[in-house]
Amino acid sequence: MLDVARHFFPVEVVLRLIDRAAALKLNVLHLHLSDDQGWRLALDSRPLLAERASGTSIGGEPGGHYTASDYR
Repeated sequence: MLDVARHFFPVEVVLRLIDRAAALKLNVLHLHLSDDQGWRLALDSRPLLAERASGTSIGGEPGGHYTASDYR
C-alpha cells in the first residue's frame, strides 16, 4: 500500500515504484488516496475538493494531488 493521502508522492516517484514492483513480479498496487490529512485525486465534479484538501502532508511536507490524466 502506498499512502499518498498522508505523504504525497509525485507521479514520477509512483511510476518508479510501479516499475520496481513489476520487476519483483508484484501485480497489485493499493493507493490510499483520501484521509483526513488529504484528498489526492482531482474530480471534475468537485473542482475545489482537491484544491483545498491537498495542500500539505503529515510533517509539514508539501502536498499535491493527481489529475485524471496522472491517474490513467
